[in-house]
Amino acid sequence: MHRLTQTFIAIRLVARIAAWGIAAAISSMAMADGYPSKPITVVAVSPPGGGDDFTARLFAQQLRESTKQTVMVENIAGGGATIAYANVARSAPDGHRLLISNSVQTSFPALYNNLPFDPVEGFEHIGLIFKTPFAVTVSSRLNVKTLAEFIQLAKASPGKLNFGSGGSGTGNHLAGEIFKNITGTDIVHVPFKGAGPAMVALLGGQIDVMFATLTTGGLAGHHASGSVKILAISDDRRALSLPSIPTAGQFNPRGKRIDCP
Repeated sequence: MHRLTQTFIAIRLVARIAAWGIAAAISSMAMADGYPSKPITVVAVSPPGGGDDFTARLFAQQLRESTKQTVMVENIAGGGATIAYANVARSAPDGHRLLISNSVQTSFPALYNNLPFDPVEGFEHIGLIFKTPFAVTVSSRLNVKTLAEFIQLAKASPGKLNFGSGGSGTGNHLAGEIFKNITGTDIVHVPFKGAGPAMVALLGGQIDVMFATLTTGGLAGHHASGSVKILAISDDRRALSLPSIPTAGQFNPRGKRIDCP
């Protein structure tokens, strides 16, 4: 499965320019027009509690402190993040409406036809904020302790286990599909309106597994309390915040690495 999900800040620009030119364009706006000249809105593609919401609020706080301007977070969920992208694409290209973007944007051309925006040419990435792995997280009601045991259980009961995501086409969904393909398992996808609601369902035992990012609301705390169990993370190094959790870099019966891109 993909090792990391990447989060960027994207801005709607009139003309397509090289990524390195975005900062220069913003600096020009700042010098010419006193940017920011009005409140800034940071759009998160998930509802409160999701990883993108968490990232947006941290970024907004830093931006607020550095610009001394009002910075608001607006949650626009649904449509596998396409609704938020369409909203930002319609905004004025003046740098006052930013988008927390993640690696799912790269899948738009393959997943959707006739989008009301150009997912490739219509946005410019200002910069990388951070990278975070996915965590194979299961309900505490499942009698498994390791990733290998979970794969074995899934293979023994095809179509009977399910995994939740923040919606069709989201990173959680695509990570689950890649996991199924690599491990040869049949796990049913259950889409929710955001990663936060999916995590609530996992905590309540309504779904069996979720491929959640480590920034999904309260994940580490839920694991520590025993409400859910993180079996592995999709990276080649253990997370500093969860040093006891192994990586998914192990071979499965089909001879493929779980963490292969």
